[in-house]
Amino acid sequence: MLIETKQSKELKENIISALEEAIGVPREYWEIKRSKETTELEIRQIYCFLLRTNTKFTTQYIADIIGYKHHTSVLRTTETIEQTLITNEKVKRIVEDFKKEYAKYN
Repeated sequence: MLIETKQSKELKENIISALEEAIGVPREYWEIKRSKETTELEIRQIYCFLLRTNTKFTTQYIADIIGYKHHTSVLRTTETIEQTLITNEKVKRIVEDFKKEYAKYN
């Protein structure tokens, strides 16, 4: 069962808002739906990566937020995005734009 504190809710909301601004796509499009459409899947993967790299949330907690069944999915997704950052300019730009937007919340 996922139990959120006020602080974790606020942190998660800040990350979502910054990502939403960085990609220019409303969260309703990618946050809740479990579509396997490439764009939505890629955004959820980036969201997972950002939660993992910008918070101290446990991998299971992140898995619960994203809707993954296992914490190992978070680890695998994080590794995938780290590799993608090396070769994919689009993903690299999204992460850089996120960092600029996220800085406004801190």
